[in-house]
Amino acid sequence: MKNVFIRFCPHLICIFLFFYCWNVYWGGTRYKGFFLSDSNGYYAYLPATFIYHDFNFTFTDQIQKKYFSTFGNFDFRQQQKSGAIDKWYCGTAVAIAPFFLLAHTICKIEGGDADGYSYRYSWGLNIASIFYCLIGLIALRKILMRFFQNENLIGFILALILFGTNLFYYATSEPIMSHVYSFAFINLFVLFSIKFLETDFRTHFLLMALLIGIIVIIRPINGLIVFAIPFLAGSREKFLSLLNWLPKNLKKIFLSLIIFMTVVFIQLLYYKLESGSWIIYSYGDEKMNLLKPHLIDFLFSYKKGLFVYLPLTFLSLAGFIFLYRKNKWRFYSLAVFLFALCYIFSSWWNWWYGGSFGMRPMVEYLFLFAILLGTAIESFSPMLKKIFVTLCFLCVVVCQVQTYQYRYYFIHWDLMNKESYWKVFMRIDLVAKKENPNAGL
Repeated sequence: MKNVFIRFCPHLICIFLFFYCWNVYWGGTRYKGFFLSDSNGYYAYLPATFIYHDFNFTFTDQIQKKYFSTFGNFDFRQQQKSGAIDKWYCGTAVAIAPFFLLAHTICKIEGGDADGYSYRYSWGLNIASIFYCLIGLIALRKILMRFFQNENLIGFILALILFGTNLFYYATSEPIMSHVYSFAFINLFVLFSIKFLETDFRTHFLLMALLIGIIVIIRPINGLIVFAIPFLAGSREKFLSLLNWLPKNLKKIFLSLIIFMTVVFIQLLYYKLESGSWIIYSYGDEKMNLLKPHLIDFLFSYKKGLFVYLPLTFLSLAGFIFLYRKNKWRFYSLAVFLFALCYIFSSWWNWWYGGSFGMRPMVEYLFLFAILLGTAIESFSPMLKKIFVTLCFLCVVVCQVQTYQYRYYFIHWDLMNKESYWKVFMRIDLVAKKENPNAGL
């Protein structure tokens, strides 16, 4: 019975998420919050395609009037000479599409408001985010099984990664943001990359091409995941074998490029329908400056620092000590990859990534911290293991309290600093009393 519980840990976790969303978000007008800010840009492809047939998104003006503050003052559209285009990419909408269509069908059967933004659609979106969280956790479990033998340890790490990071928040509270979908597909890509390497490059290569295509149309920068392959290879010899295999299999590589470009073509087709051009840069003046990274801010700032709001990720770095002793190739390849990710993400002009809980671009790379956590827990002496596990529990408590505070704006979505952070640190009592010292931010 115990092994069955551990084996189905991802499923049990997601059943909990379902009932959490049911109780917290599926009542009154709270569902409208799902369509705020960036989320509406990721989502608008679906009503534009299946309901309004309007690829310049003019229908959103009527929707905003109808649902009042649904979108706030934020407009996801970028104006071009030929009309408005969606600033964000279509991959999240592609992933959500089956759940959207189900909700749309139910809405029509019930005679409800089938406009893409009524209650039933938010219901479908929440189920979509929980479903992809489940897929991501199942894939992560199988990834961890390649590194650790202890199923209890694996189940514990899965719970830590969900409840001790902002994955919990993005799987439940902002179900249209791209991160939980990227989390699922990146974990699938990592899993099938490992299988590809395990089978001496015989299978899974074409599936990897399909997955990287989906990853790119969800969030193009996450194409960086291919640079995790040296770490996944596990040794210098295996990685060199892969490099030798590539020029000898040009037919398979060509076919994989066709699969990849077929998926990417979905985004290009949307650009053509929106603007008349196949290729455009939808972010306007927003750019990355690799010469001016904000790496320290990215990791340690009170505004959004990764280690401040997700202390579990900092704790996981202890795993590097034991990884160095066990496998120096994996130590160096992981250290370089993780540093490169943080450097590149911190080079974005808006290094804090706007309104968000924690450092949201790292959600999709939580598998790295999961491996480090498992390495540390497995390697510590019994006494140090108890101390480390206790610290892990404390990190989960901190994350959950801060998630709760963020929901009620005690942690501001964009304007936190040292003073405002310590005013509310672990102060659940202030939330209960509705006394928000950061209300004026």
